[in-house]
Amino acid sequence: MRLAFEACCLPIKRLARLMGRAARWGALALPGLAVLPAAADEGVAEIADVPFEQLLQREIVTADKLARQISDAPSAVSIVTAEEIRTFGYRTLSDILDSMRGLSMSHASDYGYLSGRGYGNAGSYSGRITLLIDGYRAPDNYYGQTYFGNDGLLDVELIERVEYIPGSGSSSYGDSAFLGVINVVTKQGRDFGGVQASTAFGSHGLRKNRLTFGQQFDNGLDVLLSVSALETKGRLVATDSPAFPTVRVENEKNNRYFLKAAYGGWTFESAWVDRPMPFPFDPQEIDADRNSFARLKYDGDIAASLKTSVDLYYGHYRYESRVPDGAWSYTSGGSWRGVDAKLVGTWFDRHTLVLGSEYRDDFKQADDYFDGVDHFKTKVSRRTQSFYAYDDIALSDKLQLNIGGRQDSRNNGSSTFSPRGALVYAPVYGTTLKLSAGEAHRQQTPYSEILAPNPRVERVNTRELVWEQMLGPKTRLIGSLYQYRIDNFLYNFSGGWVDGNYGPVNSKGAEIELEHLWSNGVRLRTSYAHQDTRIPNQPPPANMARHTAKLNLSLPLAGDRLRAGLGLRYLGRRLDDAGGYEPGYLVGDLTVSGEWQNWFASLSVRNLGGTGYNEISYTNVTARSAYPGEQRNFWFQLGYTFK
Repeated sequence: MRLAFEACCLPIKRLARLMGRAARWGALALPGLAVLPAAADEGVAEIADVPFEQLLQREIVTADKLARQISDAPSAVSIVTAEEIRTFGYRTLSDILDSMRGLSMSHASDYGYLSGRGYGNAGSYSGRITLLIDGYRAPDNYYGQTYFGNDGLLDVELIERVEYIPGSGSSSYGDSAFLGVINVVTKQGRDFGGVQASTAFGSHGLRKNRLTFGQQFDNGLDVLLSVSALETKGRLVATDSPAFPTVRVENEKNNRYFLKAAYGGWTFESAWVDRPMPFPFDPQEIDADRNSFARLKYDGDIAASLKTSVDLYYGHYRYESRVPDGAWSYTSGGSWRGVDAKLVGTWFDRHTLVLGSEYRDDFKQADDYFDGVDHFKTKVSRRTQSFYAYDDIALSDKLQLNIGGRQDSRNNGSSTFSPRGALVYAPVYGTTLKLSAGEAHRQQTPYSEILAPNPRVERVNTRELVWEQMLGPKTRLIGSLYQYRIDNFLYNFSGGWVDGNYGPVNSKGAEIELEHLWSNGVRLRTSYAHQDTRIPNQPPPANMARHTAKLNLSLPLAGDRLRAGLGLRYLGRRLDDAGGYEPGYLVGDLTVSGEWQNWFASLSVRNLGGTGYNEISYTNVTARSAYPGEQRNFWFQLGYTFK
């Protein structure tokens, strides 16, 4: 049960009863969440097939929702493609993000948490970053949690690419697009061209089966339908509890469904996941996450210089914890729906103007605790009306200005404005300089309102300078300097939440990444990130590593039929919640993958050297908020496509 974890293994009934009463007495301020659709990127070949020297010209979906080239995006964009997912054997979105410049993941037995650029304190559900799936905002509306692991909505085999756009994103996506946006772009039916069946197994009794149908028909209809099931027995870890010297963690199952259909300018998309797992300290207790969404989107031309996009969406999340005899139970979650419409005009020379409006109704945000006798319930709702506008202005052939903002107004009387601006300067071919600044906000969720009464709206000011340089036709260097200031920062630690807000939190850092492709097909991407986060008169936030480094090397074996991928990641020492430091660690993973005719297979060995290390998480195993990292383990996948 996620609540019991956070209270450092306090008795479950006591904690849930306290939370139920707090929910009845506390005033709940709901987040005004906003979803904006991503611009279509039709008819473009897979990134993996684009020559490296053309990589900077690749169109992506950035936080300003325009199809833009990487070199013109107003921040230091990172991308992981489907080819890299196969080459490096990534199993979940958590694995993908852990390989990206400046980002790191920490885990508990139930969820994963994202860190980077001064955010990601242990157990913070929202993580202050927004996850989009084809432009759809994926976090739930009760906890604000983003689901990165086997609780996530997507199998990684359905992902075309993952884009990470750091910096304030509220000017486009509203509430909680605080320090960055991650957009997952899914594949289309034509990428499969038939029926694909795959099976996988690995350490700790892990099994996964997937069946996917994808096809583009002669009339233009493109359909992708996928179902999958996963099961793993988990692993045993030692604890600090005399009553439970060892517990089984990561013992979970999931079932997933995904449908995507496109015809003309219309796209329908739907996903669902159910992930039950036993509570480590009481295997009779089953905790389950169920997440789903459906959306209908239309993109079309009104005139030669005017385009429109309309997005209707619905989402639902439910968390449930109960014991077989029905002596007690706890459920929480919510439902939301909305419509987002925008116009994209090119009436004026050198301008691309976007005008849009969104209405979102979080019509259910609720929890329900039953202690065997009484029910403690809360149910609230929030409506948000948003207006946004921004303009891409080509000041000259070498200088571009991107400026805009978003106004979010809620039915509780609160209102926020989020501006952002950027200059992109390309003095010579192969050199691009970017300077950006913006503001973003984060409304507190119903969950954080319960645990930290009367918290204020968090706000952040961001500044970033980016330099991108082609050092040759097959070598790219990117560097960035950034400075963030967060006011009213709500801090979560292993025993609960603080009663109120910290501030200001000042974060500054630097990142650098080098990518090179050799003529024999060997690819190298390596990066280093330094961050320094400080709170006046307070110790640094927990789980903030000053140094992170990544290396990804892939090389062909036996021609093009086999490929090896080596991934190394280093995370420096971090402060834990007990005031001590968890030492840094270096972990390496190796994957060999291949394709021949209609078959594909891969074998991955994770933590190749058997490194012993701890991750910082909210306390659910040890008193130091240390969660034992997984030792050497393997993963094998085999599949066939019927065409």
